Amino acid sequence: MTDLDPDELAATLTEETAALAFDLHGAVAHLRRQGAALHLAAPVAAIFEQPAGGAKPRHRAGRPSGELVALAADAAERVRELAAYQQGEDNPALEPLALACFYVIDARRNDAFGLQRLAAARPIAQALDEEEARLDPTLPVGTALIRVWSELHGEPPVCIQLRLR
Repeated sequence: MTDLDPDELAATLTEETAALAFDLHGAVAHLRRQGAALHLAAPVAAIFEQPAGGAKPRHRAGRPSGELVALAADAAERVRELAAYQQGEDNPALEPLALACFYVIDARRNDAFGLQRLAAARPIAQALDEEEARLDPTLPVGTALIRVWSELHGEPPVCIQLRLR
């Protein structure tokens, strides 16, 4: 895929991300509601991994670039279209879900974070409550989690988790 120009690559990544996010939308559909979700800042993304072979658990976290947040927002908008959201409806979990899905797509394509093998299977998506989102996960050997936290204006934060196995 190195033949693609940057705009084509962005379009391809957005479509692949939106397709996976739509496939996993059922895990966050219960958060669909009237009124726009106003995200306060770039979300925080973290990857937790419990490698096989007795290696120590790994954890990486940080805020994604503005370009990646924009790509996730575009993919989330596509999910709204595919899931037939009506005008005025929103879901505060869509952007975090799309961002987590981007990391899966990137791992599938480029072995990002060394997760290509785990990213090949369909991840298990879950919206976590505030208390659970603050806990460090316990992972079975040979698995990983991608979590994305987003602070919202005037409502509790949202945290989406994708389990890779």
